[in-house]
Amino acid sequence: SMVTDDFTFDKSLVDIVPVYSKSISKEAQDLINEINLKYDLDIKYWETSAVLHLASSKMAKENKDWYGPLSIDEKGGNNFAISFENHKPSIELTKRWITMIYPDLNLDKEIDKLVKNINMEYVFEKGRHKIKMGQTANYKGWRIYIGE
Repeated sequence: SMVTDDFTFDKSLVDIVPVYSKSISKEAQDLINEINLKYDLDIKYWETSAVLHLASSKMAKENKDWYGPLSIDEKGGNNFAISFENHKPSIELTKRWITMIYPDLNLDKEIDKLVKNINMEYVFEKGRHKIKMGQTANYKGWRIYIGE
């Protein structure tokens, strides 16, 4: 199954938020399956409502049952923020997810730089996109804002 047992889904939001509809597409599901196979994981959709969350029980940390390798938070129109953890599958999934949503945007080098320089924040433009990258508020991962 591609969803957790307690999966939450809000179709009305998926219908009006382009990044969410792309994130549940066959292409997105194939990408999840590819990462699962490569790293022997069980990444699934956990929530698709105000925020889209993926989860994996095999990546669980501390006392959590599930681990969130990737989250997407829409910011109006085609703008969104993507959050991810410092875990090789999360980093690879994030790089490929961004390119899936925006084929003209490859942030692989910038993400590698972000991961190596933990306390840095980057603000720049790439093509038609405005990018802001830095640590999440809890300092356990990173957040990338992508705007137009």
